[in-house]
Amino acid sequence: MLHEIGHIWLDANTTQSLRDRFLEFRGLRSWDASSDPWELRGYEQGAEIMSWALGEWILTAQIPNNDPEQLAPAFELLTGVELPEPMIGD
Repeated sequence: MLHEIGHIWLDANTTQSLRDRFLEFRGLRSWDASSDPWELRGYEQGAEIMSWALGEWILTAQIPNNDPEQLAPAFELLTGVELPEPMIGD
């Protein structure tokens, strides 16, 4: 469900310019081309990153290069804000 919410957020909050910067940052060829594998589409990677962040890092993003050190800057690029620390255990 968080992944699908991520898609909605991306649709409402990303410009073509931002999408292009995200694709370059993640080394991807397209935002949502059906000719690219699911995990190599910017739209899916963006949703996975949003899901990972919204889920307070509990879920592992099902995309390549999914270490927190790689996901956090991508989240910040998409949202313009620093990744918050998880509140788990608080």
